[in-house]
Amino acid sequence: MLAGYSFGGLVITVLIGFVGAWVGWWIAREFELPTFITIEVDGRTFPIIWSVIGSALVAAIASLLSRPRGFV
Repeated sequence: MLAGYSFGGLVITVLIGFVGAWVGWWIAREFELPTFITIEVDGRTFPIIWSVIGSALVAAIASLLSRPRGFV
């Protein structure tokens, strides 16, 4: 919904969300970016803001890659 495009139904959308959350977490960790809002799950801390940003980024890339290539 953040990218304005959805394909594949619920399973693909959830998968893109999880992959995007991991990408956002990875980017924040690699570049040592500050964490604003975090949640702790089983002793591990996850940055909520970076997870949302990563999910939006992966959803936008997925929507760009899945669009038709020609002009109508």
